[in-house]
Amino acid sequence: FGNFDPEKDPLGYNLIDPPAEKIVGVPYSGWAVVRFRVGNPGTSLLSFSLLKYCIALSWVF
Repeated sequence: FGNFDPEKDPLGYNLIDPPAEKIVGVPYSGWAVVRFRVGNPGTSLLSFSLLKYCIALSWVF
């Protein structure tokens, strides 16, 4: 639980009709997949500077 296997794990992803959830529980040293569809593929909220800021905050907590 929490160890990613790039060959075995993607086969179990439910990409057809995933459950609608707003909170994702991630175990310690675990991982989560986030998938979303954008209507405008231009400049997005997830820019490099924002990702860098979020990663820095995750190190603090």
